[in-house]
Amino acid sequence: MAQPKFTLYKYIKLQAGWRYCKAAFHDNGKIKPNIVIVGKDKHEEKHSDGSYDLAHAGQWLPVGENALEAERRRRERVSLAEYQRLSGTAPMQSSGTATASGKTPLLAAAAKYFLNLEARGLDAKTIRTYRTGVDPFVENCARTYVEDVTKQDMINFMGWLRASFTRRLLLTQRNLRNLGFARDLTTLQVKADAEAAHVHR
Repeated sequence: MAQPKFTLYKYIKLQAGWRYCKAAFHDNGKIKPNIVIVGKDKHEEKHSDGSYDLAHAGQWLPVGENALEAERRRRERVSLAEYQRLSGTAPMQSSGTATASGKTPLLAAAAKYFLNLEARGLDAKTIRTYRTGVDPFVENCARTYVEDVTKQDMINFMGWLRASFTRRLLLTQRNLRNLGFARDLTTLQVKADAEAAHVHR
């Protein structure tokens, strides 16, 4: 079995519309932030807009807007896939479309969702906003197929969001106490309560 490939692309807006372009790398293998390979002549261009995705087994796997974080997550995927390959536990690859059972992989459904948003004419900023909600769910959901997602999965995800928010808040509180910024802490708590209330809605 060949080693699984995870090719890093950036989804950017060109004159012809939104396109996936390969991310550019230095000779030492480090990613060039916001630099992509464009056109038949494969020249490099800088594009600060858009977000990064991994192309794997006919699917687009979202890995965020930050180049260094996207490359880190790509290396994690490669390492895990290689471990699974060597240990004989690698899952069967999906084509990214509906399977023989008629079910659609969650990752493929998410990719199609964002393509539909683009087709509806939504701007890049709005699509990035949608991604902040959809991408973490796709990454953390225990379901493989979109048809198997239940209301409980959504409830579990909301609980994970609240827990993550609480951990970040506690860390910030500890840092502020160490610095003695009591008034700043009070302001932060008010803001946090408002954001938490928004999450509950």
